[in-house]
Amino acid sequence: MTSRTRWTAGTVGAALLLAGCGGAASSTGGTAASAPGRSPDAVLTAYQRTVAARTASMSLDETVRGTANGSVAVHGTGQVDFTTGAASFSMSVPSIGPMNMRLLNPMLYLQFPSRPGTALPAGKSWVSIDLDSPAITSALGASFSQLTGSANVPTDSLSYLQAVSAQGVTTVGPATVRGVPTTEYSATIDVSKADQNRSPAVRSALQKLQSELGTSSLLPVDVWIDAQGQIRRESLQEAMTAGGTKIDVGVTVEFFDFGAPVDVAPPPADQTVDISSMVGALPGSSGG
Repeated sequence: MTSRTRWTAGTVGAALLLAGCGGAASSTGGTAASAPGRSPDAVLTAYQRTVAARTASMSLDETVRGTANGSVAVHGTGQVDFTTGAASFSMSVPSIGPMNMRLLNPMLYLQFPSRPGTALPAGKSWVSIDLDSPAITSALGASFSQLTGSANVPTDSLSYLQAVSAQGVTTVGPATVRGVPTTEYSATIDVSKADQNRSPAVRSALQKLQSELGTSSLLPVDVWIDAQGQIRRESLQEAMTAGGTKIDVGVTVEFFDFGAPVDVAPPPADQTVDISSMVGALPGSSGG
């Protein structure tokens, strides 16, 4: 994988996770598995009911282990519109500090802490990236809209629940998420199945990226479903290899306040600088 691909994929991937396109290892205990081989219908139905709520508030906890700095943890909260894919997030990132993100596909906006020596022009506090720009397309092998298969970016990880393996779902047991009684289910997502409905070019790009990262096509996932059949937590742990280094990435996303109004607007234009065309020219982003 080229350093440009790693930089771009890392930037975009982090933004998507912070927008809700991810999940992490199970963090809630439960009773021993009581219903191995259960039909995946429970998870699929929960996905449909969750998206049908149209909007939700979210929290995200991401941990990356195996980096040069050991373990890196990111925490954020925000809102997502399942219908349009719009999302906003406030987060805390080690070595960077508090930052904000807004996603109005295909535009990604990031606001970094103000620091002396910041490279942004005077009066600018936001950067914007067109995720369908030639630089991103060149790095990922397809436009971002093609890779996601729709404009509904923040629900992409949720949509992967439609590809839960036919081998069945295991009922882990009862658990409480943010004070709400739920049932935890353990399943496996077949990534290759999730990609079947996409074009041959996009499938090829995703398979290439998967190969370069060294990830498996089978990803274990845990979901916590409430009495209304909505997903309250999605959790995924993934091991990958990037640049010869093994990295473990865990992300936990929680959903609450379903149906609450969500209003995501781009930051003021006079406070924003577009760096879409600069992605490939940033230090360390050239090929090789």
